[in-house]
Order: sequence, then C-alpha cells, then structure tokens
Amino acid sequence: MSTARTFEATRASTSGIVNEAILYVQRASLRPVLRQELKAAGVGEVFAVEDSESCIQHLVKYPHALLVVDVEAGGRAVNGVLAAAQGSFKADTRPIFLIAPELSHAIVGLGSEYNVGRIHSGEISRAAVHGHIQTIVRDEADGKGARAALQHVADARLRGDLDRAGELLEDLQRRFPSDLRLQCELADNMIQEGRWDEAMAVLDHARGVDPHNLRAQHLFARCLMKKGRFDEAAALLHECKAINPYHIERLLDLGTALMSTGRIQEALQSFAEVLDLDAGNRRALEGKAQCQLLVGDVNEALALLKQLSGGRELAALFNNAAVLAIRQGRFEQGTSLYKTAIGALGTRDGLAARLFFNLGVAYHKMSRDDEALDCFGAAASLDPQFAKAKHNADALAAKLGRPAGADVFGGDFADERVENKV
Repeated sequence: MSTARTFEATRASTSGIVNEAILYVQRASLRPVLRQELKAAGVGEVFAVEDSESCIQHLVKYPHALLVVDVEAGGRAVNGVLAAAQGSFKADTRPIFLIAPELSHAIVGLGSEYNVGRIHSGEISRAAVHGHIQTIVRDEADGKGARAALQHVADARLRGDLDRAGELLEDLQRRFPSDLRLQCELADNMIQEGRWDEAMAVLDHARGVDPHNLRAQHLFARCLMKKGRFDEAAALLHECKAINPYHIERLLDLGTALMSTGRIQEALQSFAEVLDLDAGNRRALEGKAQCQLLVGDVNEALALLKQLSGGRELAALFNNAAVLAIRQGRFEQGTSLYKTAIGALGTRDGLAARLFFNLGVAYHKMSRDDEALDCFGAAASLDPQFAKAKHNADALAAKLGRPAGADVFGGDFADERVENKV
C-alpha cells in the first residue's frame, strides 16, 4: 500500500476536455507511466519536456493544456513554469497537477499561489497516477465548474475590459462563495480597477479563512503599499518570501516596500534576487537604479538607466527617487535629484511642469519659500492649465509680498533647450 497522501485544493469542478498535456517531469521512470495513463484517459497529445524553457514554450502554444510538474525540477524552475502556466492575465485556464516528495508549507503555498488543482505527495505508484489522471479528466469533462467562466475573464482582461472581468468574477463568487481562488481573482481585478478598499475587504475574508494563502497575502500587501503602510507590507512580503523565495513579482514589491521605508540595502538585495532569476527585468533594473540614486551612486545609476530609458523615463525615475528622499527627510538630496530630472528632460516636455512643482514643494518644506515660489511660477508658466501650481504661486507671492502673476522664476525658460542631458 502506498504511503502517499493526496491534497486536493478546495475548488469547484472545472469544465472542458483535456486535449493536450505537458509533462515537466525529470524522473525518467515516471514519465512513461504518466504518458500511458494520460493516453488511456483520452488525452490526445502528450508533450514531455526536458527543461523549463521548453515547458514555457509549450504552455504558450497550448494555453489550456494540462500541466504536470514534478517539484524535483527545483524551486526556481518550478516557479517559473507555474507562473507561465497562468498566462499574462493570471486567470485559472488550465488544470495543474503537482508532484512533490512531501506536503510541506512551501508546497501548499505553491498550490494556493498558482491555482494548482491537485497535489500528490510522497511515493507515487501507477495506481496513484491512474487515480489522479482519471479524476482530473473527469472533472474537466463535467462542465459544472468555473474554468470556462475564468477563460472568459482572461479574454476580457486581454481586451482591457476590466469591468466585464469584474462582473464575471463577482458572479462566480456568488456561485462559489467558499472558493478562495475566485476571491483572490476578484480582489486582483479590483486592484487593477483602482478599487483598493473593496479589494482589501475581500482579501481580509480570504486571509481569515486561510492565513497561509500566499496570493491573498501578497495582494493584501499591495493594498497596504497603496495606503502608504510600507513597513507592514514589507513584513507580510517577507513572510511570504520565507515560504516561496522565487516569486518575481513579490520580490519586486518587497524591494519597492523596503526602498519606501529607507531600507535601501535590503531593497537592493531584493532587486538583485529578481535579476538573478530574470536578468533583463526592467522593473528590477529601475528599482536598483533608484536605490543607487538614494545612496548617492548617481553615476552608477545613470550608467544603468541609460541602457533602459530615454530622457522622459530618466526624469520620471529621478523624480520617484527624489520623492522618496524628501519623504525620508533627505531634502538636499531630493532637490538635487529633481534638478537632475529637469536637466534630463528639458523644459519643453509637459512633465517638466510637474518636476518644477515637486521641487517647489520640497523647497517649501525646507522653508525656502523664495526658491519655492520660483519653482511654482516656472510650473505655472510651462503649463498654464496646472491649477495647483498657479494656486501655490499666488499664495506664496501674497505671503512674500510679491505681485501674483509676476515673472517669479527669474528668467524666460521657454527657449532653454536641455534635451535628454544629465
């Protein structure tokens, strides 16, 4: 008798028929057993792949194929494959069968994070394989569950129709109120729509039901970050990382949360871990560069950023670093970064008005109101529709006894051209 234990995620039956299966299983003795049982269950095409890259290529080609993964491939590779299995829009559009040596917290975490339908732990026999495959194929053929609707969710997201995706998900939640997978999908959609408070309420419930659901925890941390509660978010993301250290989006969010609390070296480490997993990850490269700006390594940051961005992107990144520096009380560094951003952009770009405005806010916080007035005046001159800039300029002019609407920025910037230079 096998000592294996079987874990079935709490979820509704799925709909559809399994026409293809992708095997990412490195144990040579297991592959033929899986292939034979899949064929016996009526699966038309079975593709055995040797590495994660080939697996991901097959996942893209066959977006609804059953995926069978053996965790002996290694945590890094398995995470990459499971993330790719969700597709760009992360809806649960395929059955996934995970094979693991034991049912640890990390394995259960993977199951909740990537919508794994079935997990087998321990020794695996032909009888166990037969049972799993038969159950998966039967569930897919039942036509009673949420998979078809989730495919419509993915299609709506692909079209950019978040309203329709949300309607579908809210209907699914009413039909399957205990399905945490659907609650997380709904909360994710709400976040994309900017409905942060509603998302937090949904996630609060999901976390109450399953405090170890990694996806619910991660999405909740994003809501905390939106509310400026970066320390809490970082703590929660660290807990998730301890269970699954290979999730790229979570490492990126952790780096952002750490950077926002002034823990720059830790943030650099988090972005470095992402780059180790995905060397060309743009967000990680930008995060690393902003950290370098915040610790004063401006030349190194510029060398990195110039590989990625034009003048406008450079200015935006310098602006973000300046905002963080000002929030953390490093005013001189912040104002220097704003000036560099303006130099990178040049005053003919509409974004320059926002940069001058932010620089004015920084000077006002430093009680340097004459310089603040110059900046607000420059912002208002560059963008006559920028009401906040005009209001601040008028208010400061009145405070300083200077006439409103005067040439407060000390010169005509209209003809000055600084095109993408730093």
